[in-house]
Amino acid sequence: MKFLPLLLVSAMCLWVAPLHARLTGYSMGGFGTFDLVAREPKLFAAAVPVAGGGNPATAGEMKRVPFWVFHGDADTVVGVEQSRKMVEALIVLIGKDHLPDRKPRWPTS
Repeated sequence: MKFLPLLLVSAMCLWVAPLHARLTGYSMGGFGTFDLVAREPKLFAAAVPVAGGGNPATAGEMKRVPFWVFHGDADTVVGVEQSRKMVEALIVLIGKDHLPDRKPRWPTS
């Protein structure tokens, strides 16, 4: 991944402690959030993709990273089903026992 060295150098310059980095992104950045965590799960303590999606087949690589996924169902650019697929893939891997006491909900934007 050609931008990863830049990310690592930036983190070192800003004194980001190992295992304390959080990753977020909106729209295409939401796709990038899922992708980067799948490629380098040990670099991140948590991830917050917003209005993104990813490849559910990569969920196994990121199952140990906590996710908080946001996506409005009125999104006309990136369908909410993109985020739903990723959340469902992660739930299958980690099990429902590790979820908060509430059901995932998909608010209207």
